[in-house]
Amino acid sequence: MDWSNERYVRLFTRDTRTWLKLRWEGQALFVLLLRKVDRAGVLDNIEEPADDLSLITGLPVEHAETGLDRLMALGVVEFNGTTLVIPNFLEAQETPMSDAQRQRRSRELRRDRSRAAVTKCDEMSQTVTDGHTLSQVVTPSLPDPRPTQTKKKRARTPVVYTPDFLEWYSHYPRKQSKKPAFEAWGLLVDVRPDLGAMIAAARDYAASVAGLDRTKIKMPATWLNAQCWEDEITPPSHRGFSDPAAKELKPEGN
Repeated sequence: MDWSNERYVRLFTRDTRTWLKLRWEGQALFVLLLRKVDRAGVLDNIEEPADDLSLITGLPVEHAETGLDRLMALGVVEFNGTTLVIPNFLEAQETPMSDAQRQRRSRELRRDRSRAAVTKCDEMSQTVTDGHTLSQVVTPSLPDPRPTQTKKKRARTPVVYTPDFLEWYSHYPRKQSKKPAFEAWGLLVDVRPDLGAMIAAARDYAASVAGLDRTKIKMPATWLNAQCWEDEITPPSHRGFSDPAAKELKPEGN
């Protein structure tokens, strides 16, 4: 394979707070998105985010949707219409390494010295000094006198949900990924309407998706991030569903 003509992206290895808060769904989706965006960190024509990203990355729809909610709630990715953007993509990809060649040379020297030492030890183990025999005495290994330190587990801080969020969430039709939804709720405090309007919008949306498969209902964080309370709700009867009670009975043939 001609690696010189292959495109690659950088993935930094430091565990930042943002990276840890993405959990595995957000981390998996972000890594796969790095391989799909263009050189500007942009991915176009994303009309149905969860379904389209599931198709592009190969992740199951529910994991792609949960991961996208976390990425958007933390500002790792953004949407401009049907365009997905990674805001810090160019900065991360074009950041120069300090003294990269010097560091690489240092690592190469260290590797060569380690290999030389191993080779020398192997050669010495195969030879015996004239007039001497190999020692058959086995030296027992002594226990390590240093006390073993156990790593303390950090207690997780419980999420304290606000009453207004809990009231809205109780009316939303899909109860899943509550924490990302709460994060999105807080980020949208300056743009969302009052609680009564949000509850009414959640009820209208619940009525419009009544009877649909659960996977077809938007995750609460997705609904909030897309500001779907501004959408025009289509009644169920206008979505192509037939109402058995509205059908006229046709007379039976003779």
